[in-house]
Amino acid sequence: AVGGIGLTNKKGKVYPYIRLYITNEVKDILKQADLGFHGDGFWMTSPFVDVEDNVSAGNHGSGFVWYLLGVDDIIKNSGVKAMGSLRLEDMPIAAQNILGKKLPKRWYKNYGDEFYLIQDLPIFGKIKNNRAYANYVGMRVRYVANVNMVAAGKFFGMESKAVAKKLISGSDDTKKIHVHQSNISDTTLLNNEIGLHSTYSSNINYNGLIIKSKQYSIQDWYKKGKDIIENSAPTGIELNHSSNRGHSIEGLEITGYPICMRVTKDKVEYELKKATIQDCKNNQNGENYIEFEMDQKVLRGIRI
Repeated sequence: AVGGIGLTNKKGKVYPYIRLYITNEVKDILKQADLGFHGDGFWMTSPFVDVEDNVSAGNHGSGFVWYLLGVDDIIKNSGVKAMGSLRLEDMPIAAQNILGKKLPKRWYKNYGDEFYLIQDLPIFGKIKNNRAYANYVGMRVRYVANVNMVAAGKFFGMESKAVAKKLISGSDDTKKIHVHQSNISDTTLLNNEIGLHSTYSSNINYNGLIIKSKQYSIQDWYKKGKDIIENSAPTGIELNHSSNRGHSIEGLEITGYPICMRVTKDKVEYELKKATIQDCKNNQNGENYIEFEMDQKVLRGIRI
């Protein structure tokens, strides 16, 4: 997939990524689940797709996108509108075998325990040996095994790490439904402005993640000053929002970025194993950008 330019709006600009489902400008397009119109290479809205041995290069948006929000739908026999729902018995057999008889626990009782929201589910497909070159974002992962915040009345309460933990773990755990891991292996992301961008996603294993860039002068970026680098600098990995939980990143290599990793102030939960992280530290002001804690509102992985 090479050279995606994206659709432009009335102002002549490519549509932004920001929460398109709540805008009116593209609502007719969204009703058809035609979400991949930002100049992206490969766009997956289903968790059941195998994605192996693919290359995505020179796209205005992302090289690879998993956006498991689903299509607006009316849940049968309830009249409740949900952003993508699926009965267990309507899923592929492999998914049924993985999930077993475990039924989802709902934020709202009238959603019905027999229905999963698409965003509840991990990625079932085999994701292996993919490469992304010179895109805006190499790989974007959004709404994969989400903690069901979009459907929750307490959406904004989840901004707090303490509230999130109370709702999805321990003795108060009446909401957690996804216990399975998504696996993404042998991924190479080269010369993208943002390597990996993940939001509203949980329980993902990255194995063999190489993120490199040779297009930036690290020292030149550091000379721009703290405010500019922290708000604008190219980034290797961005894990945004407190719902990024349970991630394991093994065999990670990041080189050539002014900021290697951005995480929110609430500290997403992830584990690094066998990581080689170079550059992005000890600039002339002494800041260390190996794991930079960013403000919730500072998003490099979104193009306005």
